[in-house]
Amino acid sequence: MAEFPVRLDFIGKGVPQPGTRKQADAAAGATELQTAPIRRTPQSLIQDRITHASQVRGTNQLIATAAAFKHQLVVVSCSGETVIVPWKAVRALKAMPPEQRSCFEVDVHGSFLHWPDSDIHIDLDGLRMAIDPVRQAEAARQRQTHNESLGAAMRRLRERAGIRQHTIEGLSVRQIHRVEQGLVQPRLATYERLARAHGLTVNAYLNAVAEEAAAPSRG
Repeated sequence: MAEFPVRLDFIGKGVPQPGTRKQADAAAGATELQTAPIRRTPQSLIQDRITHASQVRGTNQLIATAAAFKHQLVVVSCSGETVIVPWKAVRALKAMPPEQRSCFEVDVHGSFLHWPDSDIHIDLDGLRMAIDPVRQAEAARQRQTHNESLGAAMRRLRERAGIRQHTIEGLSVRQIHRVEQGLVQPRLATYERLARAHGLTVNAYLNAVAEEAAAPSRG
C-alpha cells in the first residue's frame, strides 16, 4: 500500500505555550516532532476519515491520523486538534515495550487506536482525559457517584431481604460496609457471594440492583 506523509500542518494546533512544567513538556514535544521519524498514513485515508466524521458530526471525537515518537503519541482529530500524550500518561502504554508503541492501527473511521500485540484500544476522549486533570477529576466524581448509588441499592436489597451483613458467607462485615458505602468497586467474586446470599444468580442479582438503583428516579 502506498504511503504518504502525515499532514504536519495539522500537528501543532492547540499546543500550549511554554510556561508551566506541562507546557514545557509540550514545547519539548514540539521540538521532537521536527526531528523524529513520522508514522506515515495514506492521505486519501485521512481525508476519508475527515469526510465520514463531518457526515456523522463527530469531527471532535474521531481521529484523522496519529504519529508515534520516542516520548509521546501525537494524535490529530478530524477537526484539526492536536493532542500530544506522553507515553507515561497512559498506564497501559507506559508499560508497553517501547518498540511496540508505534505498532498501532487507526480504526477505519477513526473511532480508536488499536495496539494488536497488546490488544489495547484507546479513543480520543480517553487520550484527552489522560492529559487533562479537569477531565480526570470529573470522571472520578462520576465513578464515586455511581459507586454510592450502586452501594445504596445493594444495601436496600439486603435489608429488604432480611439479610444481616455478618451472615453473608465469604465476605467480612467491613467488606460489605465498604461496598454499600460506595467506597470500593465490587469485584465479580463479591457479586457472586452477594447473589448467593440472596438466593439469586449473578445476572438476576445485578438486574435487581440496577432496578433498585433506578427506582428513586422513577416518576
